Amino acid sequence: MTWTNATEIVKAASEPICKLIETVGAFVGEAYQPRLMVRSARAEVESAIIRAEGQEKLTKIQQRTLERLFRTETRRQHNIERIVDEAASSIPDDVSQTPVSEDWIVRFFEGCQDVSEAEMQALWGRILSGEVTQPGSFSPYTLDILRLIRKREAEMFTLFCTLVWQINGQPTVLFPRKSEYSKRYAPLQNLNHLESLGLLRFESEFMQYSFTCPGPAALLSYFGRKCVLKAAKEPIKLEIGSVLLSPSGIELFRVVTPISDAKCYDEVVESLGKADFEIYPVTAEVTHAPNAR
Repeated sequence: MTWTNATEIVKAASEPICKLIETVGAFVGEAYQPRLMVRSARAEVESAIIRAEGQEKLTKIQQRTLERLFRTETRRQHNIERIVDEAASSIPDDVSQTPVSEDWIVRFFEGCQDVSEAEMQALWGRILSGEVTQPGSFSPYTLDILRLIRKREAEMFTLFCTLVWQINGQPTVLFPRKSEYSKRYAPLQNLNHLESLGLLRFESEFMQYSFTCPGPAALLSYFGRKCVLKAAKEPIKLEIGSVLLSPSGIELFRVVTPISDAKCYDEVVESLGKADFEIYPVTAEVTHAPNAR
């Protein structure tokens, strides 16, 4: 989608796109009008000239200031419009009727206006799409973290997320201790850095986190591959290692695009079997663990 054919798009816009337009209107203009910030910057230039009335001409430093302002705001507007395009391309057909918080959207655009790399713009766009779809999906704190993340760090987190499963729908880092996959996807220096960014919590290998599931069974999912985990007694207490996703890490996990590793899946299932759990692969569509309360 481009801004030049925006009028036609708006006329035929679906309800989700209309909500997106309403949400970002103050930043990209009514009905997707292009170059709003460019015109705004030009208006500031003209206003500054008027305020300098009485002078025959602006000083050289004033001219350079106004030129810098114009270039900066033009670049920012291009970034914002590309990110909104990314959001529009990924928004689902069904969205909540609840409006997005004005404070949230202001914080969002303050955070993304200087993002020019395509991969990072796509990430910001998916966050905007997710927030329009369900307001409250991404906290202001997560936006603050993302604002500081560079492309390399986003790639580092995406690589790490190859190790993330979902247990009864909850994103959970799950891999055997001292596994070759921990070295490949989560080397120590990466874990320390991602923890410093606020995306995960990392303890030494001598301290292990556990995940408790009510009932005798839990549904595990790894990139669409599902299995049911059963234990002899309830509740299920699963040792999951020394790494946890933080709340912001969980939110960002839902918008990054990691790649699954079949061998990682097999090793985790084998490890769970050795821990006296019964594992049943799921072929039909299952959304919850049978007999789980």
